[in-house]
Amino acid sequence: MGPAHLRRLVPDITRREVYLCGPPGFCTATTASLRQLGVPAARIHQEAFAL
Repeated sequence: MGPAHLRRLVPDITRREVYLCGPPGFCTATTASLRQLGVPAARIHQEAFAL
C-alpha cells in the first residue's frame, strides 16, 4: 500500500479518516505511506493484531 497506490484508490485521502487493521508490519508501512501523502496523524486510526 504505497503512496501512489493509495492516492489512486482514494484521490481525496488527505481529507478522510483512515482506519487500519492488520499485522503490525502492514499498519506501520501503510501509516508511513499515509503520512507521506500528508494525512494528519490524528486522522489515522489503527488496531494491530498478531497471528
